[in-house]
Amino acid sequence: MPRPSLLAPLDRAAAWRLLAPSARLVVASVHEGAAAGALPWGQVQPATLLTLVQQERCEGAMLALATQAPPGAVPPTLVEALRAQARVASFRAAGLAEGAQAAVDALATAGIESVWLKGAGLAMAAGDTHFVDRPMGDVDVLVAPDAIPAAQAALRGAGWVPGPDEGAYADAGHHHGAAFTWRGDPAVRLELHRAVWPPPSPFRSPPVADWVGAGRAVRWRDRTVVVPSPAWALAHAATHWAWSHEGATGSWQWLRDARRLAATTTPDALSAAADRFGARRPIGWALHVARLLGALAPDSAVAAAASWRGAAGGVGGALAERQWVVRAFAAGPPTPGVSWDRYWYRRSLPGLGAPPAAWPWAAGFGQVPALAWTARGGGVGARVARWGGYVGRLRGLP
Repeated sequence: MPRPSLLAPLDRAAAWRLLAPSARLVVASVHEGAAAGALPWGQVQPATLLTLVQQERCEGAMLALATQAPPGAVPPTLVEALRAQARVASFRAAGLAEGAQAAVDALATAGIESVWLKGAGLAMAAGDTHFVDRPMGDVDVLVAPDAIPAAQAALRGAGWVPGPDEGAYADAGHHHGAAFTWRGDPAVRLELHRAVWPPPSPFRSPPVADWVGAGRAVRWRDRTVVVPSPAWALAHAATHWAWSHEGATGSWQWLRDARRLAATTTPDALSAAADRFGARRPIGWALHVARLLGALAPDSAVAAAASWRGAAGGVGGALAERQWVVRAFAAGPPTPGVSWDRYWYRRSLPGLGAPPAAWPWAAGFGQVPALAWTARGGGVGARVARWGGYVGRLRGLP
């Protein structure tokens, strides 16, 4: 069999080969009804898988996938460890739903118009159980900037405890305040947003009135809440993953959200939302990765929007594609260095860093250093080994 070429554009099979065994399992858990018995359970290091599952917050989905595998395919100790992770995640989800309910009531009583964003909005639109099905690290609610003081007071009265560094957030001009915690539990957090992007970002942040106008009112726990339209939710999720997360963390949530939102989004509505945000290129890259990893069905109406990423031909395009896929679910260092990683990121998204403060790491959102992806030291031999391993990953070699 010929060795994979670094210069060839990726298809789904080639993108799958770039993923480590643990990452293949995580991606497979996005798809309901995945063929669990055909997955590389025997190639997985349990500690690596458990770390990646916790990082991506896909505990319940991974447990479901493991229990669907044929008897003996998954070590019983791994199943039990996944079961323990899922119990913790379920407990956290219940706390988030309880706290969100209290926040909904408090904001409504105070007459404050609000929109529930990202995971919270998707979970509320789908029903109560989806706080478990769509895990999240916190809940995000958008209110008008001039309503922030009243919203903070309402949340405090409902049992949400403000973060100790709220003043620092206000002074720095953040797009949200310090996270509230539900009755002081640091695992259950709420971010009160005044905008969806920080001031240095290259994107347009529509005011809350526009989110409400483009959104929809849904019933959740016998309450009416406003959530984004599917098109705005998809455009926001794509841009958030590709920019705020640099396409490096939250990848499971992105694939899961893309798969479900694409089914109810029209190309025209998505195009209008992308133009409203000024984010066609990052949305294109996010959708392209989702398509390569199978989250978008071949006949998805919005799959063509992956072309917004721009031309991907030649050496640069082929390497950039591989870089995005490898870094999305990195179980180990995906690149020999942060500078190299960001070179390809900047090359993929030209213009977003003008001015330079608009790059996510310059705006305080950088994900790569926080994940300690870069191994240093060891002399020339160690550096050669790192580069060799990196090139092998980009080629999909075992």
